[in-house]
Amino acid sequence: MKIINRNYNTLPQDEGTLTERRSRSNTWSWTNMSLGTITLALVGVCISYASESEESACCVTEDPHAKHTMSSSAEHTSHSIFNVESKWENQSGEHGPLSQIGGRSQVVAMVYTTCQYACPRIVADLKAIESALSAVNSSTIGFTLITIDPERDTAAAYNTYAKKNNLDDSLWTFLRGEPGDILELANLLGVKYKKLPDGEFSHSNIITLLNPNGEITTQLNGLGADPAELIDAAKKQLRMH
Repeated sequence: MKIINRNYNTLPQDEGTLTERRSRSNTWSWTNMSLGTITLALVGVCISYASESEESACCVTEDPHAKHTMSSSAEHTSHSIFNVESKWENQSGEHGPLSQIGGRSQVVAMVYTTCQYACPRIVADLKAIESALSAVNSSTIGFTLITIDPERDTAAAYNTYAKKNNLDDSLWTFLRGEPGDILELANLLGVKYKKLPDGEFSHSNIITLLNPNGEITTQLNGLGADPAELIDAAKKQLRMH
């Protein structure tokens, strides 16, 4: 407003005839009125825009699904094995990311169902851990067997194995992946394995406790190792989550 007044209130009063002065005066009056009208209109637009912006801001609602997606992403830290991009088949024949076993603590081992020596002992240790944690709600802990022999260990083969060993389907998960994906996961879990000429495998005997976010918290290494430490760690972890 000050700029407009400064520019248009300096018309000389002693130049030209009365008619000319009146004509100029009328011209400047109309100009001032027009500029004043434009200014008021602009102010009105600004006020209207500000009101609409405030109304829009106050009426915006968050998309709960978008919020959930963000929190899910934040759960997987750089230490989580769930960051692998591979897909895994479970005992129902369904394929999904490794994070399909997330959301609850998991006791994990890499085995193969036709193994006659080490793997039965690993599974026996897992069942002992399951028994020690039997009072715990199944929604907070699970047990996962990941095969190192995807050629023979199909979902059907595992289901036969699970029935033979009384593995509760609500607690136990079987995962089968591509050979390269299995090797990648084995490296993350510190498991070494090698296929022998007779079709059997030599492999590490490691039981791993994961937290619900897929981070390794405790490992039991070697056949016949006392699982007490892992059981205690699992109980503490379950109390935290």
